[in-house]
Amino acid sequence: MMRALVLSFALVMLAACDAADAALDREVRQQAEQTINKVVTDRFPGVDPRPVSNCLVNNATRGEILDLAKDSVTGVDGGTVETVLAITKRRETIKCLISNNLPGLLG
Repeated sequence: MMRALVLSFALVMLAACDAADAALDREVRQQAEQTINKVVTDRFPGVDPRPVSNCLVNNATRGEILDLAKDSVTGVDGGTVETVLAITKRRETIKCLISNNLPGLLG
């Protein structure tokens, strides 16, 4: 009986950790999207940055997402722009941009 109680408690705690990790992941992705939105707005006036940021965040590495999220606090610089442009050159990002009718961003 005690073993079942301990196991149940451990599962509840694990679920709580998973929920906290998911919330943190969402927050970091939102911060990265804000950074991408700034870059797109500056470089491509008149383009709705939301579908672009969705495509880019979905095709960025975890490290890139963390860097872009950090840049939402520290500010956009040349490295930020280089990261965004590098992500736009990936095959899956290009497919996403085209499917969202945004091929003009590809050069």
